[in-house]
Amino acid sequence: MLRARAVSIILSLLISFSLIIGAYFFADPSFLKTPTADAESIRKALEAYSVKDTDADGLPDWQEALYNTDPKNPESFKEGTLDGEAVRAGLIKPAFESAPPVVNPINPEDISEVNPAPNTLTDRFAKILFEGFISERQGEALSPGEIATFVTGAALQLEDMYERAPRFTKADLTIVPQTGEEALRAYAKEMEKVLAENIITTPHDELTHYYSAINQESDEDMQQVVNIAKYYGALAEGAKSVEVPRDLADAHLALINSFSKLAVVLSDMTKVNEDPLLAFLAMGMHERSALDMADALRTLSGSFSTSGIVIAPDEEGYGFSLLLKQVSTLREEAL
Repeated sequence: MLRARAVSIILSLLISFSLIIGAYFFADPSFLKTPTADAESIRKALEAYSVKDTDADGLPDWQEALYNTDPKNPESFKEGTLDGEAVRAGLIKPAFESAPPVVNPINPEDISEVNPAPNTLTDRFAKILFEGFISERQGEALSPGEIATFVTGAALQLEDMYERAPRFTKADLTIVPQTGEEALRAYAKEMEKVLAENIITTPHDELTHYYSAINQESDEDMQQVVNIAKYYGALAEGAKSVEVPRDLADAHLALINSFSKLAVVLSDMTKVNEDPLLAFLAMGMHERSALDMADALRTLSGSFSTSGIVIAPDEEGYGFSLLLKQVSTLREEAL
């Protein structure tokens, strides 16, 4: 029988990790009794956001950002003419059209702007969206589903440029020379402690809350996403302080960087009002970021399996070892 502490660790972790275990490759583990997102949650959020039109001017909020119009003013271009009508009539050019060629690398500080400055990450994403949107529709409007597919692909084109999250290196870790069973058991114990110190309680996983926030304009659900983003950030900071056996250093580094990136991606996803394009871009980044975390956990699981270590339910570290095993099994089934 699982110890109460181990159960609380697993359930609190997987409530916010249920995107990975639930949404992208869910298999019903017998010990897990938490609400999970369905496999289409992020796509549903993208589709819902793709048609969100706050001021009902016929121009979705994300396109308002492309044309530098006001998503809260239906006649921001010209009084008496809806912004959507002005765009369809060719009266408004996309905001990036006059941008000069790229000469400088992206400054992450420049990308959180509703109307992006030339050559920022958001501006380049806007250009990819606009050019793809126009060329793919060939005079016909794309469906929300088609837009969701396109946005995900466009976001991945900019993945290497999305360096908003702190990027840790091995110099940030405490790497110890010890290896073998004793070192791995100590590591599992310390990681379990990090999880126990950063428990979060939410009614649902991040994507269920996010979809409700977008579809129902729920501030409460959006706040839950903000809280989960902070949780991932806290996990990154906590895991950074763990003593890591040298043969686990690469996988542990990948794990804390995935925590860090998910924290920023989720935070950016909540900026649907302040920066619609950044939120759209982050939505497209989310699945890849989540799977990176699952892959890091799977790699760690492989190290424990190779060593032949079995941590009993009444031993410290059992909750973390069980999490590794479950995530590894689910991830392999998805490959």
